[in-house]
Amino acid sequence: MNTSSAKITKTSKKNNRRKLRRYAKRAEESIFTLNTSNDNQNNHNNQDNEKASIFYDPNKHKIQSITFLSTKEETYNYIKNHWVSEDFESSDLKSINTSQITTLINPKFTFFEKILEERYQLLKSNDYEIPNQYLKLLELEIFTTNNNIIINNNNNNNNNDNNNNDNNNNNNNNNNNNNNSNNNNTELWKKFKEWIGYSGSGQKKFRYHCRQIFRKHHYDKLFIAHETTKKVQNNIHLNNYKYIVKPQCIKNSVGETMIDFFNFTNFLVTTIAQERVNQYYNHLIDPKYSDHCSSQFTNNLIENFGCYTDSSNEPYVTTNTASTHCLEHQKCVRELIQGLQPLSDAVNNYFDVTYPVLYAKMKKLDLGPNIPKSFGAFPTVSTNFNCISQFHRDLKDHHNTLCVVCPLGIFKGAHLVFPELKLAVEIKQGQAIAFRSNLLIHGNLPVIGTRHSVVFYIHDSTIKQKRKFKSLFSDGDLDPSEILDTTLSIKKSKKNNPSLNPRNFLDLKNNRRNYLNIKLPLKGFPAKYKSED
Repeated sequence: MNTSSAKITKTSKKNNRRKLRRYAKRAEESIFTLNTSNDNQNNHNNQDNEKASIFYDPNKHKIQSITFLSTKEETYNYIKNHWVSEDFESSDLKSINTSQITTLINPKFTFFEKILEERYQLLKSNDYEIPNQYLKLLELEIFTTNNNIIINNNNNNNNNDNNNNDNNNNNNNNNNNNNNSNNNNTELWKKFKEWIGYSGSGQKKFRYHCRQIFRKHHYDKLFIAHETTKKVQNNIHLNNYKYIVKPQCIKNSVGETMIDFFNFTNFLVTTIAQERVNQYYNHLIDPKYSDHCSSQFTNNLIENFGCYTDSSNEPYVTTNTASTHCLEHQKCVRELIQGLQPLSDAVNNYFDVTYPVLYAKMKKLDLGPNIPKSFGAFPTVSTNFNCISQFHRDLKDHHNTLCVVCPLGIFKGAHLVFPELKLAVEIKQGQAIAFRSNLLIHGNLPVIGTRHSVVFYIHDSTIKQKRKFKSLFSDGDLDPSEILDTTLSIKKSKKNNPSLNPRNFLDLKNNRRNYLNIKLPLKGFPAKYKSED
């Protein structure tokens, strides 16, 4: 009996695996299969064109070096007539899914976000950090207590509000004393008010306006990223963190989404993606195909597909999509992109249903004929192959969009951690997490097993109105006052960070491409943090 039972169990498992593969294959093929029942020949042609448009075609699309060959007139015409964009607003990030479990962020954290957003609206400046000299001023004259950032959306909020009112009364008394003893900072308060962009309100009113901001070290983005990375790589437990395992939505106090942890309605979309990503990954780590490996894969175990809009006046196809380093590898790239279509469709559909205002703008975003539209309304997707990232934020991502991470594989750990919010989210295959990657510091805990991830995102530079195209639009076709060079503000914000010793922060980066302080895996083993000397 035992032998027979064992055989049945093994047979059942094999049959289940075969069925799963058949279902996955059918679901994948259905993405591209023509509906021949009632369609005429024109419909066939339209569907063929739609299928072809997701892949790179060297006869139609352009890599970066080819865009450099365009004349000034050609580039002008492309930007003016082919590139369509509308800027995203923070109010676009309001979910209409009323059935979601919701957790609110303390209004103090929301205020910090909003005061910088107000600076952007007043001065068209893309800085998202307060300079240290003003943080020190706030610490000296305003801050007296640290409050929890996360509050649950339940009846206890009333008690919390009463406690906060008591704390605020104490803060007011402390602030009055501080104001009396710090009259020498009047000029600094004046400069801070001008930096934010306030012109009419007095300094006392502005000072009161700032009383809810936290201490300096809680908001120094690089400092938080550096300290959290050190703790994790040295196996120091993250104290006072809330561990989340069930899908829910984290919102600020005005109802805008900061983090959205959700399940896919169809688990098969991730099964198809996992199978194709595994196939692609195993192909690249096979020594027989070492010439197929891109430098991005070799150095960082990441490849980027779709298009980019920075570093050139025209949008262009990413190097990994075009596979210019090895033309034979283009077939593998096409198979990977095709295998990611069900997952891409599921992510796009979720945004369409949950964030209709945001998604309507995403669909309007058209980067023109230079690039294929491989992932619906998302211009770019990165695939992380069995690796984890140090703590960082993605300065190139648009601050009013959501980056979506879809983990694939069988693994333990690799929680996505948000140190500013004291949150650690455990995400498994079949789930995804969307969050504001430009604003929130994030990184992974170590992983056991094999974990890939597919990441959907939108760069800030896709909005042409925020770009400075040198002298292309000096004739006034685009209002220069409404065009920003986002890279300048990033460099400026780093320069205005005098307290950060460059020697101590050489390894810190603010983008998703670097996996510094992390051991790259050998022969398929997952990446781990290096222990600090």
